[in-house]
Amino acid sequence: MASIKVYGLHVSLRTRSVLATLEELALPFEFISTDFTKMKTQEFLVKQPWGKVPVLEDGSNFQLYESRAIIRYLVNAYDRTGALYPSEPKARAVVDQWISIEQSYYCAAEELISELIFGPLFGNTANDEKVKAAEVRLAKVLEVMDAHLDKSKFMGGDHFTIAGKYN
Repeated sequence: MASIKVYGLHVSLRTRSVLATLEELALPFEFISTDFTKMKTQEFLVKQPWGKVPVLEDGSNFQLYESRAIIRYLVNAYDRTGALYPSEPKARAVVDQWISIEQSYYCAAEELISELIFGPLFGNTANDEKVKAAEVRLAKVLEVMDAHLDKSKFMGGDHFTIAGKYN
């Protein structure tokens, strides 16, 4: 049995980012599928007070939630090469910048997914004004990202880093 456990949903992009990091690091782990009803139970709320995924358990005495924190923990704890999250301050700052950009500006993509995919799944009609506004904001984000990628092979520099897990 693996000492690392991940509670999550396979359809969750945040969960998938954590799982991809574990795969990239070639770490054994146990995936525990956690549906929406389980997330709201008292047992799960002890692990994650907002009832969201992913949650990571590493051994019997360490638990962490929030995908960005989990990914940074995993690479700091297990990436012996330092390639995924560079230790050199300027290189790390570039990676952190792109992680922050995703967190601050990429929410337009999440709004589109919510309006166009999840809303209809639950019987709601997409709000055209919200969709148009999110499309405009997302276009700007993608324009900046494309301009960066015209000059750089990856989001975090010349090789793949955890910045690519988010963007």
